[in-house]
Formats: sequence, C-alpha cells, structure tokens
Amino acid sequence: YDKCITGVTMLHLLLLATARPAAAPMHANLTVNGNFAAGNVGFKSGYAFNQDLGRDGSYFVGSNPHDSHAGGAEFGDHTTGKGLMLIVNGSEIANTTVWEQTVRVSPNHGYAFGLWAASWGQWNSGPNDPSPAKLIVTVNGKPIGQPFAVAARDGAWTKFSAPWASGSDKSAVIRIVDANLESIGNDFAIDDIVFHAQ
Repeated sequence: YDKCITGVTMLHLLLLATARPAAAPMHANLTVNGNFAAGNVGFKSGYAFNQDLGRDGSYFVGSNPHDSHAGGAEFGDHTTGKGLMLIVNGSEIANTTVWEQTVRVSPNHGYAFGLWAASWGQWNSGPNDPSPAKLIVTVNGKPIGQPFAVAARDGAWTKFSAPWASGSDKSAVIRIVDANLESIGNDFAIDDIVFHAQ
C-alpha cells in the first residue's frame, strides 16, 4: 500500500513538473566585452587610447575616472562598482566614433540595444558635469532611439535603450558618437553595452 501511494505521488509530482511552462530563455548578448571586463579589446574607436584623459578626444578603460583625470569625479563601474568601464573625454571633432562593433544578426528579426552612461566631468563645478555628453547610437548608419543626454550628475548611471529591426541585414555595425563638441565638461563613462535578439 505504501509503495503504491509513493509511486502515485511521485508520478503526480513528475506530471506537475512537466506541465509547468518552461522559463523564457535569456537572450545572449551579441556584443563582445560589452562590460569592458577584458579591457581595451573587442571594439574600435576614433578616440586616442591614453590613461591620461587630459586631452579632448581620448579614452581609457579603467575602474575610476578620477584615476585618469585629476579634475574628474570618483566612482565605480556600473556592473559591480569594482570593475572596468569605458572612460571618455569628449572630442571637439564632429562625428568621431566613441565605440564601434560589428555583430552578426539574423534577417527579419527584432533586436534590442542598451547601454549605461554616467558623467564624470566634475572640474570645479560641484557634483555636476558643466556640459554633459549627448550620445547618438546608429546601427548600419541609421540612428536608433533619440539622442541620449547623459545625466549631468557625476557618477549617476542612466540607461539608454532602443529597438532595432534587421530587415534583410545579416550584420549590424553598432556605433556610438558624442554630438556634444564642448571642450569644458563633456566627460562621460559607458558600461554594460548589450545587443540581443528579442
């Protein structure tokens, strides 16, 4: 009798487990090194790589903007607070690529792009960047979403996200530029770039 009850109970539990809907699969991030944990690899930039961010149009992959610029704010990356991020001193030259990467995509499919950004151009202006970056993201040369005004508050990570439809495309050239050309301020960090199928 006990064996019969146990067998029926086990069968009942097995049926319940298989009747549950499967969890939706997580969509893989198609970008390489989107959280910059591997350092200065996996992407292209028209900016000059330099640990000293005293010059406009330079960038570094580091853990704290203040370490690369004495006038910069001090804060950690978006991912863990202790990792790496792309730290940028905005360029005065229009249409200079901050970050670019090409990924393979499936035709006639929907995708989602996202990134986190924060200002760090403290200088002597208190806790706010005097002239925050305005980021434009393009895929295959066409803007997605609206221009993204990075929050003026230094170290305040804010998110940009936008959908993209592949149409007949089999690859996506994802590019980020800063539309702000001011020399004073216009300092920002980017982290956790993602691009995945919807």
